[in-house]
Amino acid sequence: MKLLTKFVLATVSIFIILAFAISYVSIKWINSNTINDAQHRVELTMKSARDIFNKKNDSTLQLLEVFAQNEVLRDYLKNPSDKELSEKVMERFRNLRISYNMDILNIISPDGTVMMRTRPPFNKGDDVSDDPIVKNVLKKKKSVKGVYVLTKSLLMDEGTSLYQRTIDTTGESDAMIMGTAIPVMHGEKMIGIISAGFLLNGNNDLVDEIRDSILYGDYYKGRSVNTVTIFMGDKRIATNVVGENAGRATGTRASEKIVSTVMQNGDPWTGRAWVVDAWYLSRYESIRNPDGGIIGMLYVGELEEKYRDIRFKAVTSILSVILAAMVFSILVFTFIAWGILVPVKNLHNATLMLMNGDRKARIKGNYSGEIGHLTNSFNNMANDIEKHTLEIEKKQKELAALNNELELTNRNYIDMLGFVSHELKNPLASAVMGLHTVKDGYLGELNEKQLKALNSVAESLDYFKDLIKNYLDLSRLEKGEYIVQRQNIFLKSAVIDPVLQQFTEEFKSRHISIDLGVHDDTKVDADPDLLRIVYDNLISNAVKYGKEGGVIRLREKIVDGRFVFSVYNEGVGIPKEKMTLLFKKFSRIYRAEHAGKRGTGLGLYSCHEIIKKHGGKIWAESVPDKWVEFSFEIG
Repeated sequence: MKLLTKFVLATVSIFIILAFAISYVSIKWINSNTINDAQHRVELTMKSARDIFNKKNDSTLQLLEVFAQNEVLRDYLKNPSDKELSEKVMERFRNLRISYNMDILNIISPDGTVMMRTRPPFNKGDDVSDDPIVKNVLKKKKSVKGVYVLTKSLLMDEGTSLYQRTIDTTGESDAMIMGTAIPVMHGEKMIGIISAGFLLNGNNDLVDEIRDSILYGDYYKGRSVNTVTIFMGDKRIATNVVGENAGRATGTRASEKIVSTVMQNGDPWTGRAWVVDAWYLSRYESIRNPDGGIIGMLYVGELEEKYRDIRFKAVTSILSVILAAMVFSILVFTFIAWGILVPVKNLHNATLMLMNGDRKARIKGNYSGEIGHLTNSFNNMANDIEKHTLEIEKKQKELAALNNELELTNRNYIDMLGFVSHELKNPLASAVMGLHTVKDGYLGELNEKQLKALNSVAESLDYFKDLIKNYLDLSRLEKGEYIVQRQNIFLKSAVIDPVLQQFTEEFKSRHISIDLGVHDDTKVDADPDLLRIVYDNLISNAVKYGKEGGVIRLREKIVDGRFVFSVYNEGVGIPKEKMTLLFKKFSRIYRAEHAGKRGTGLGLYSCHEIIKKHGGKIWAESVPDKWVEFSFEIG
């Protein structure tokens, strides 16, 4: 017993030391790879949040630049007393504001006086030269974009509804606006200004869009894991941070420490922050107006409690495994030590053989009494070890293969998602815009060879642009992000006109005429955003695969008491053998080799899914090499 006691004590001591060392290293590693990694991820997330935040103004600027070239607008600015021109401009710009959910869309004279407001009660004649972005355009005579604070008096002029929204959501009389303004030029003379803006106070759609685009919107113990907030000064004016009564915490304020660092010093703040009622791993950065002054903050954060719990569970699991392994090992070694005291030689030799990897090692000889029981137990244990070792080795090989496959799949997915989001989308949009600028001769006249080469590159870039758009639509469809929000809308003004406007240049370049047979007063109960995707895909196909110099017909008719809408074009049509492939994912049904165009195989599938979500159906009729007509009805 004395020898056994010494052996057990030595074994226990060794395992306690090993357990302590393993626990220390494991806990330290877990700490560095949970909280620290999460904080680093928050810093990277802020960069993406900034891109999405700024993209809204970039898109608005591009849109206004297009409308600044409108001849009807130019004629109106030259002759503002013309009632007919005034009505045309008001209709177009009011539809533009509604289509793009703008809160402000004004036309301003060169002296800073409002000529036209597109928002009720349609006030005009007041001086807005003190508006920050209008002031900059008047001074610089070039486009200005940015975020700025609009005072109560100027906000009231835009409409009491906007002022009331700021009061209801944040209790502030002033408002933070994301705005854009561009001059309308006639030669070297500025004849007017177009000013557009989005109210950020209570604009929870924007913070949710940022969160859902770069984060996940998950909840943990009733709290949002990922949060985004826009501050005006130190006050939250748009946020998905949950406050009292499970509502959004608009109107609450940031801590003095953070405000001092970000608002006063202009430095970003990164670290643990108490946000309303919980700790978040946070990043705060300043929001500046067009003049460089700090007017607010942008925040992103991840709930710390989730990572603390993950760390605790991981540490607990490791300690439990170590403890169980230590107890099991002590028991095994105690059993072995007990056996050593009786058949010393045989057991010693067999143990050495087993420790050296000989799975066939056994105690030979027949023993009676307790010795017999010990030898039999050892031999049985050796048999079990051999069996379980083989099983473990087999499972380890299978697990290693599965882990390698999973790791490869996950890595490929992450790489693809990052590539599309960060490497393709924005650079491709810039490349397309720049290429068309060169191709259209804005930077100098091109010879025929140069133009042919640029047209080829333009076709490829347009294909990739469509591919990215269609993949994003597909992703949102399959994740269930497209939820039908029906509205009673005028189909022509709310859906068809904005879509046709996007194809103006393509209609001109291919000499395509539009035969629009949809009445102005036709109303449908549908989601206008989703219907615009349907018409965009159908008209895009009609342009891409239609006959140059042909006609695209948009029609409406009533069949069995239901509206049926259609898009018709002359062109290559659809072969009969490919009709069954219509509306299937990744199916390219057009004969692109005849048209010199490539399809993504996703556009018609997206149309089918959107119409299906509306409770309707979509179908096609075609005569190959002559015409094709797509029709749909809404449930």
